[in-house]
Amino acid sequence: MNIFLSYGHDGNEELVKQLKADLEARGHDVWFDKSEIKFGDDWRRAITDGILASDWMFSFLSKHSTRDPGVCLDEVSIALGVKGGIVSTILVENEKEVVPPVSISHIQWLDMHEWKKHWNQNKHAPLQDGWYKEKFDEIVRVIESDVNRRFAGEIDNLKKILMPLPSDASIGSFSKQGFEGRQWLL
Repeated sequence: MNIFLSYGHDGNEELVKQLKADLEARGHDVWFDKSEIKFGDDWRRAITDGILASDWMFSFLSKHSTRDPGVCLDEVSIALGVKGGIVSTILVENEKEVVPPVSISHIQWLDMHEWKKHWNQNKHAPLQDGWYKEKFDEIVRVIESDVNRRFAGEIDNLKKILMPLPSDASIGSFSKQGFEGRQWLL
């Protein structure tokens, strides 16, 4: 599956990188901003394209990633609005310090807020640590379940059949055809 990782550029990046590597080792394609966005790229467009090409998103919840305004909140909104709710959440800091956005507050998170304590003990072989392995197995269970694979495929099939157009693309064509509307809107 194509997996998008949404995280704050904070002290939790090391865990995100490890999960990326472990998911790739299982054969998944993982979108990670630091390897996908190149010098000179329009980073907002690259993020949007990454979400649109993904089958699933993991949103890593931290104080930084859930701040408003914030890029991570935008990423979650895009995934919910355009991809039909393909988001799973992973708590990487104490829940008393993190305020998940209302749009995903109903999604049960995977609690990994103690990852640093475990990381320091098994930094060089995290999959050998029982705590990390148990959490990673939960992540794999979610993305490799038949239901979620089918859901991701159904969204793609609907897009192919319905061929939705971005609304910004149609505005220009309507205005060329003499469309009259609210001037302030145009």
